[in-house]
Amino acid sequence: MGMESLYKARPQKMVEIHLLGRPGEQGAPSREDWLTRARPRVFHGTELPALSPPDQFVHQALHVFRHLCSEHTRAQWLLEYWRYIRIRRDDSEFWTAVESLAANEPQAAVAIGVATLLATLLFGQCAPPELTRFSMDRLPIGIRLWVETYGRRVLTSDLPASKFYMILRKQLPARGGLQRSSNWRFLLPFHWWPTRITRGRAGERISTRLSRYASEVRHALMRLRFHVWTSIPFAMESLRWRKLIAEKQDQAAATLLQSQLKMPPELP
Repeated sequence: MGMESLYKARPQKMVEIHLLGRPGEQGAPSREDWLTRARPRVFHGTELPALSPPDQFVHQALHVFRHLCSEHTRAQWLLEYWRYIRIRRDDSEFWTAVESLAANEPQAAVAIGVATLLATLLFGQCAPPELTRFSMDRLPIGIRLWVETYGRRVLTSDLPASKFYMILRKQLPARGGLQRSSNWRFLLPFHWWPTRITRGRAGERISTRLSRYASEVRHALMRLRFHVWTSIPFAMESLRWRKLIAEKQDQAAATLLQSQLKMPPELP
């Protein structure tokens, strides 16, 4: 199956599995809390434990955010997120619970703000005031500017994707579940030979082994093409970004100063 057919509809049912951080690992959430808040859900006559609705929303936002901080993000995930917000829009109790959970999950508030802002830009207004207040309204200047400047381009770009996600990673704080990393590690990976995508079996035929090696070489060349194709636009865009962020910070500083000058003096 080629890359152009990767996301085409198929008749088979699939399950997407997300591996969690180890207990005690920096930035790892508490699994015990998740299980305590879990709710039973009936699926085809079978009752299964499932995350509580507020936990589902928080982790849906974190899932989108982690992909935005990497090479590929599907617009479909944002559409699902947008629909979830629309369904729960008038549920004030739900948003209070989400805000409480986000306060204790590393990067959750930022993830919710980024996903909500991007979903709004793509599909229209959806967020209630309760959600806007603790998420979008509190986004750092650099992260908000990245969403407004590159968010649509990242989600609607064809393969190969861009490396604009590295600009977003640089705006993240050094602490939390998604720590900043050196851009050079992503821009020019010296270990350029990618992770193996096939695994040999004992006693496999020579033809099978050669076919497997050919797949590995094709994958390596595709990754090399990606790095070459996307590094030059990224380098050029990085220069533009420095100007954009400097202008935005100057505007924010001027607005803050103006608001302070308009404030009445404090009474003794």
